[in-house]
Amino acid sequence: MAEPPIVRATETAAVGCIRSDVAAALLCGFVGLVLSVAPHLAMFVRFGTLEFLGDGDDVYYLAVARAPYDGESSLRDPLSGSWESRPTLYAWLQFAPLALLTRWLGLSFQLIPLVWRAVGGPLLGLSLYLLFRRILAGANHPTRWSLGCALICLADAGFSGGQSVFGSLTLLNQLAQGTTPLPKPDALGQYRVVTPLLNLQALLVLAAVIVPPLSGRRSVMALIAGILALAACVHLYFFFWTAAVVGVGLWLIPLAIWAWKRECKSARRELVFVLLILAGGLAIGSPQVLSNSRTFADPALKPILRRMSRGLVLPLGDPARSRYLNNSWVLAKLALGAAAIFFLGSQGRRLAPIWTFTAAGYLLANSAIVTGLEFENAHWSYVHATFGEVLLLSVVSLLLDRRDWGRRMVLAIEAVPAGLVILALIWRPYEALRAPEAIALNATLRALQPLRSALARLGPVDILAGPRETNIALILSHAGQLYEFDQTMVSSLVPDAQLHERNALNAWLRGLSLEEYLLEISNTPLPALSSTDPAWRRDALAATRSAIFIALEAGRSAELLDRYRPSALLRLSNLGPPPRGGEWRSTADSSQWTLWRRTRPSASR
Repeated sequence: MAEPPIVRATETAAVGCIRSDVAAALLCGFVGLVLSVAPHLAMFVRFGTLEFLGDGDDVYYLAVARAPYDGESSLRDPLSGSWESRPTLYAWLQFAPLALLTRWLGLSFQLIPLVWRAVGGPLLGLSLYLLFRRILAGANHPTRWSLGCALICLADAGFSGGQSVFGSLTLLNQLAQGTTPLPKPDALGQYRVVTPLLNLQALLVLAAVIVPPLSGRRSVMALIAGILALAACVHLYFFFWTAAVVGVGLWLIPLAIWAWKRECKSARRELVFVLLILAGGLAIGSPQVLSNSRTFADPALKPILRRMSRGLVLPLGDPARSRYLNNSWVLAKLALGAAAIFFLGSQGRRLAPIWTFTAAGYLLANSAIVTGLEFENAHWSYVHATFGEVLLLSVVSLLLDRRDWGRRMVLAIEAVPAGLVILALIWRPYEALRAPEAIALNATLRALQPLRSALARLGPVDILAGPRETNIALILSHAGQLYEFDQTMVSSLVPDAQLHERNALNAWLRGLSLEEYLLEISNTPLPALSSTDPAWRRDALAATRSAIFIALEAGRSAELLDRYRPSALLRLSNLGPPPRGGEWRSTADSSQWTLWRRTRPSASR
């Protein structure tokens, strides 16, 4: 028996919608991929290599990924020797899987950043499209609007900074002047590795699942997806899972009121669904939560964490407590979102979870007003900036969708995402080749090319010393590092006393004079607690470190040399052999750099 025409027409329309959604999602993934890896492609065209380092964070994160790439089962502080087994605060899930994937693909360790971007970019595009498609499911043209909004987020320089769309307009002036707004290539901050490029997707998927469905029905697969997304947030990034829990908690309040005051069965089902996601995600993520709790409760680590601004106590009245309060962009987006929720009916109510996630990021960024604690609270801006833009674009799309625009107006609307994508495609490679920090790092990487084989022979028992360029040499080796500029101070779980000793010993081995060392100290970035802790004021820092340096100059170096075991030294070739720390042998050199190995561990000068 032949099917009725209306059934065939419905099936054809459904298949067409699915195909359109798949095509739109794949386009978003492709745009995310191209924009993400564009710096590597620019380096390949200009210098014939896919290796690219954007900033000092890229260098340090790459060093963190070295242990799993080399086959170790856990992460460890990349600056320490293997005998020290010092842990790192970074999440295993964020680094180990992709390091193992890089090795499995047969790629060199230095190409891990390419793998990060090649994986993170497409996933960002797909997760953004999924979120918008869920929010705009009730629109007349959901695929078109979702595609346009996702492309704007992928290409907008204001996406992670909060200045939606307008952030991209400033890039036109930068292009005209041949400059970049930042020393590092982060104008499109959504492509910064590792955060947010490798962990934002889990939060976006969680939000997409939380958005109420049109039919009021929930599937088991949706429940599992929500639980796994929240669990991934917990295992990936502290700032995202805390914002997720607060955002979900805020969303539960109106759900509970609606369910019990109105006795609405669908609201009760939704309440149970969200509670199960919250409970299941936190249960799976509990090992990470417990590990973090033990770390922050460890008395030996508390001074180190304060130095890193992880639990730094801000005095009452300190303006730093409310530094993120006056943010007109996020406040305007929250006001617009609230109005849309109340005046756009059922479509507006689907925006409510996005509003609560935006509010959660803003409240947590300003949590120091109540708690007095600084946890690098600026990182919660990734949440309120991201979801604030999603909220803004969703409201604009729903308002525009209510009218049947003429063809010219449709083309004008579609020109916005298209223009932003074209601008981003020009900007990303341009910025990679023009940002001063990226230029310096990649120039050093190329300059160390003649030393690569010798550096690769340095193993986990070796400790590498030298100037700031040693940061780059570290990722070409398997060694630890005596002192990393400037991550040892802000990222390594080294006690303050050891931090000062490492810094002074490194300067002494480099052959600096006391005057040169004091000048270097005067230019050293200080941690946030320097404003409240007298021991970290500039004069106190100079006194502490210079005293160690003077003791080394006086011949009392054996203890520190035995404790930290520096075995290799990177040195400018024109400076000749190292004058201190024993006898050294040149193992590789070039016109610019020489790698020296310590052959006789004598304290003699």
